[in-house]
Amino acid sequence: MADTMYAELSFDGRVITILGHDTDSTPPDGLVMTDSGIQGWFGAPDLKVSQTERQTGNGAHDVADGELLYAARTVTMGVAAVGDTRQEVIEATNRLLSAMGRTVSLRVADEGSDTYVEGAHASVTFDADWAEGFHTGTLTVVCPRPERLSTTSQVGLMTPGGDSGLGLVFSTSGIIELPISFGAVSEATNACTVTNSGTSAASPLIEVSGDMPDGVTITDVATGRQLAYGQPVRWQPLVLDCRSRTASVAGVDVTRGLTARQWPTVPAGGSLSLAVSSGGTGAVKVTCHDTYI
Repeated sequence: MADTMYAELSFDGRVITILGHDTDSTPPDGLVMTDSGIQGWFGAPDLKVSQTERQTGNGAHDVADGELLYAARTVTMGVAAVGDTRQEVIEATNRLLSAMGRTVSLRVADEGSDTYVEGAHASVTFDADWAEGFHTGTLTVVCPRPERLSTTSQVGLMTPGGDSGLGLVFSTSGIIELPISFGAVSEATNACTVTNSGTSAASPLIEVSGDMPDGVTITDVATGRQLAYGQPVRWQPLVLDCRSRTASVAGVDVTRGLTARQWPTVPAGGSLSLAVSSGGTGAVKVTCHDTYI
């Protein structure tokens, strides 16, 4: 039996909820999982590894950790459109079909686990046969970005200048929640630390805003590696996406303005400490999700 609590498909500002099979709740969108459940969510995608066979020994040469890469993730889910009338079943069917042809995010919330993938593409096939009150099919979601991210995030807040005390800036309740609450701005320093409890390296998102006429430099405290932007930063935020390794302002690519491109990552089960330096004023927000393969 499928005991997943629920799944969500998000696109174009809409959210479609698919309830787990083993639930007494009324499905808000008329969609539930069938007994076949969900496959490909917790398992790792196929490895992309190039192996070179040893010429004078058994087996192949060792592969370094940094060369262990994974293919896209494919998730399949048995679904059923349900309703008290045939019209309600058809409406639920069309509701799921509306996600086709769009880039979607898939979230799966289960006991003790709440993760999502983004940048995915969905397709659904419904069975030819109908039954009274429901119509079954299969939802397939192909995820070019195979990493599963925790729905909750950690956020660090830095400001140029000030002391160098390292530490996370949490919400006033002591728990990082969405939407993010930073608490008192006065708690921010010119450095912060974020952690990753997942199984794969996490790529933080760094947002820089303020008045920094000479740009900004972000330094990995442990290694000295730097990510630097040499153009002025104004109150329109500069977004540094460490996964895509791009910089943008108001959706416009400004990656060419980077003067140092040593993109930071948070190791699996580890932490990352960053420090900011700039001749101006403003704030730097670092957002990190636990990341899983």
